[in-house]
Amino acid sequence: MAMELRGSMVSPLVTGRVQVTGYQKLVQDAEGSEEPGSAHESDAKRHAEKSQAGSVVLENDLKAAIEVKFSGEVSVIYPSDHKFFDTTSEMVMQVSLRDDASISGTCLVFIGLSSLRASESFGSFGIEVAEFLQKEQLEVDRERELQQERKESMNHVIEEEIRAQDKTWCAALPILAFCGLLFSGLLVLCVSVEPQDWASALMLSLAVMLMFYCMFGCCAGTFVGLQHLASQAASHFATARFLAELGPLVWIFLGFLCLAAAAVRYIHAGFWWSALMPGLICYCASTFTCLGEDPAILRIGRDPPIASVFKRNAAERTIVFRGSVLEGGGPCVASWPGKYESAWDSLVQGSRRGYVSAAVVFLPEGSEHFGHHDPIPLAEGLEGSCWCVPLYGVGVPVVDKMDGKHRESCC
Repeated sequence: MAMELRGSMVSPLVTGRVQVTGYQKLVQDAEGSEEPGSAHESDAKRHAEKSQAGSVVLENDLKAAIEVKFSGEVSVIYPSDHKFFDTTSEMVMQVSLRDDASISGTCLVFIGLSSLRASESFGSFGIEVAEFLQKEQLEVDRERELQQERKESMNHVIEEEIRAQDKTWCAALPILAFCGLLFSGLLVLCVSVEPQDWASALMLSLAVMLMFYCMFGCCAGTFVGLQHLASQAASHFATARFLAELGPLVWIFLGFLCLAAAAVRYIHAGFWWSALMPGLICYCASTFTCLGEDPAILRIGRDPPIASVFKRNAAERTIVFRGSVLEGGGPCVASWPGKYESAWDSLVQGSRRGYVSAAVVFLPEGSEHFGHHDPIPLAEGLEGSCWCVPLYGVGVPVVDKMDGKHRESCC
């Protein structure tokens, strides 16, 4: 028997990473010591000690924050966290979901109760919270899908605009080249060919006038198309602006110079009457410029800069908040962007079409306009003394639709 005991004392026992002899194991068991790494057992032992001292621990094993009302104290317990509460007698503990106070549950706490779990100890509270979180997740997934659809739609619109711009450039460049050919022919007629008699002078004047009208029409149409393209182009500002504003006008200006040269040449040749037709063209063009209906080709100096046009387009497509955000302190009434983003987009689109014109602002207590309701203008044709009536329903008290502590600050 002694030999067997001696063998057990010598043979090592391997426990985890530490080798402990049988004798040391007996000593540890006698002293009640713990092995390293047994934090969970220590935590449970502390729970038991606090339970014996008249405390109960509430563990939040849900995936949302909860509010706990117990013995006149309100506490917030976040997911995977716990809190100890002193128990001196039988009392009721009430828990509620922090994101939705209507979801709540109660539990009777008495002396000797050691631990509570948020998902099991308060009746159907855990099930209701799980359903709430599932609905929230569905809304988030739906909003993510809508956001992806909006992104794809925007990319499609951008691609369509790029293709339209490419088509415009491809159509404008050949037209400008054709204007160059017309200018070359006009230059030959005005400078190189000299009239010999009244018939040739008349034919040359008609040819010059016809060729100039063709070049003017091509340049004017190209200018209008390029000017519209330059106002929508998202890049290459300098190139678009140069080609849109200077390209066609250069050919028109050179055409006027050819007409002036032809008129001078005809006058020196003795056919002054044939110079009336080119001169009449210059006169009509000048009169049209000064007294006409201000077409797009003549609005270069007064057109807004391309940068301002792009800034306006970006502002129309973007919701901008001009103000300051208060740091902490108050509860969050609504969040954006988030699951309300689609509703906000619908509100903005409706307001652009003239269907909706409404806004709700929650003012902090003590501000200048706190408690003042904005009246409805007569031009709107709506019933009610303020905007609360059409927003929250005719005859429905505001307190039924929103929290009482915020009802005085609406409008």
